[in-house]
Amino acid sequence: MKKIKILIALLLFLLTSCKQNNYDGPYYVERVVDGDTFIIQMNNERVRVRALCIDTPESVAPESTGKTNTNEGEIASNRAKELLENKNVYLEYDEEKYDQYDRLLAYVYLEDKTCFEEIMISEGLAKVVKYEPNYKHVQEYYALQDKARLEQKGFYKTGFYK
Repeated sequence: MKKIKILIALLLFLLTSCKQNNYDGPYYVERVVDGDTFIIQMNNERVRVRALCIDTPESVAPESTGKTNTNEGEIASNRAKELLENKNVYLEYDEEKYDQYDRLLAYVYLEDKTCFEEIMISEGLAKVVKYEPNYKHVQEYYALQDKARLEQKGFYKTGFYK
């Protein structure tokens, strides 16, 4: 029954995929900060971008935050570098464009319009997080997360994610 629910969710995802939306860009990714944050060149300025609806383990958190940097954070960060660094990306916005740290909030698409968040979730390197009011694609992402968990991908296989 669980597999059927996941298959139905994935079918709905394919029918309503985030690939049908309007994009802003392309923007050159100058540097990846960690698995869910990077810096782009936008209008001759460096802009910090936070990928929406995902969270990856910490890899560069200052000690003062009380967060722990992990090996998994380094793995997620390295994968983000492979996908984004020194490449062009397109951005899609939701309700709020900036967070409390003044990072631009966006869904991120590679040059071939592949969704960065979908890749990270599908590979078990990121978990879905829902921050109101930005959750346009969260249901699709939950379906991908369930599939990654079921197939024991990435950090689900290692036990880091439960």
